[in-house]
Amino acid sequence: CIRDRYWNASGGSTGEPCQVLQDKVYLQRARAVTLSQKNSWGYLSGMPLIKVWGDEREIVRGASLLGRVRRWIKNEHLVNAFLFDTERQELLLHYLVQKSGGFIVGYVQALAAFAQVAVKAGWDFPSPLAVMVSAGVCYPEVRTLLSSVFRCPVVDRYGSREVGNIACEHPQVEGLRIADSCLLEVDTGNGVKSTGTGDLLVTSLINDVMPLVRYRIGDRGTLKELATGEIVLARIQGRTVDMFRTRNGSLVDGEFFTHLLYNNPEIDIFQVIQKELDQIEFTIAPTGAREHIAEEEINQQVRKVMGQGTRVEYSYVKDLPPHPSGKHRYTISEVQ
Repeated sequence: CIRDRYWNASGGSTGEPCQVLQDKVYLQRARAVTLSQKNSWGYLSGMPLIKVWGDEREIVRGASLLGRVRRWIKNEHLVNAFLFDTERQELLLHYLVQKSGGFIVGYVQALAAFAQVAVKAGWDFPSPLAVMVSAGVCYPEVRTLLSSVFRCPVVDRYGSREVGNIACEHPQVEGLRIADSCLLEVDTGNGVKSTGTGDLLVTSLINDVMPLVRYRIGDRGTLKELATGEIVLARIQGRTVDMFRTRNGSLVDGEFFTHLLYNNPEIDIFQVIQKELDQIEFTIAPTGAREHIAEEEINQQVRKVMGQGTRVEYSYVKDLPPHPSGKHRYTISEVQ
C-alpha cells in the first residue's frame, strides 16, 4: 500500500536545497535512532527535554496550539534558536532552574552563546543530565566552555534532515558512534574508503521510499577504526554557522537565513553575510535564466528578526566558489 509520504529538505547548514521523499515509517525509525542516542546518556521518555532548536514558523506565524499541546504531553520545552534574544536566553535559564535534571538538545552555536552570557551575568542553575549539541562543529574550546557552564557531559551529534541522525558520541566509545540506520563512508580523493579523511558519503538504510546511496552530504570528516574493529566518525570539518547580532543585542542563528532560502525555486546557491549590525548582504546565483529573485518577502522576514532598520542588499552571480575548508560557507557574520 502507499504509505503517507512527504517531502523533506536539507536543514540548511550547507544552504543547497535538496528535496528528499520520506514517509511515516521512515520517521518512526529515525525517531527510534534519536531516542536510542539520548538513552545512552541516561535520558528516558517523560523526562524534561529542553530543546534549543530552530523553528522559523514560530517567528513568522507564532507557535501553534497543536505544537504546544504535543510538547506539553512529551514534557518538551522549546527555546527558539533562530531568534535567540535576551528574552529567550532568560527562558532557557528558567527551564534549567525549573526542570532540574532535564536533558538538553540544541544548536551548538546558540548554547555556546548562552554559556558566554551566563558567565558574564553570573547565572547559576542546576546541572542538566547532559547537553547534546548539533548543527555545527563542537570545537574543543566550545566543549570546554559548555562543560564548565553546564557542569555535565557534552555530547556531540551529527546528522541532517535528509538522513536523520548519523552519528553520536557514546559513553564507552572514542569518537561518534555511527547509527545502525546508515552506512558512512569517505571519499578520500583516491576512491571511496571505510576510513580516512575526505568528503562524507551517507547511505540511508531506513528510507524505503527514496533510498539515498552514497549521498554526498556536503561535509568533510575523518572515519577511524578502533581497536575493537568499530568504525567511528572521529572528526567533523566544516558545517560552521555563525550567530548574527542585532542592534538591540539579540542573537540570530545563521541557519534562520538558510531556512528562508533553501526551498526557494528561484535560487540555485547563495551566501548571506552580516557586514554590519544593520546590514545584511545576499549573494545569489539564480536558477536557470533568471537574473533576480523576488526580494520583498525576504526583506520582510529578515527585518522581523534583525530590526526594521536593517539594510538588505543583493548581488547576483553565476556561481559561488567553495570555501578553503572544502565546502561553501552560506552564513557569515563579520560583526565582532
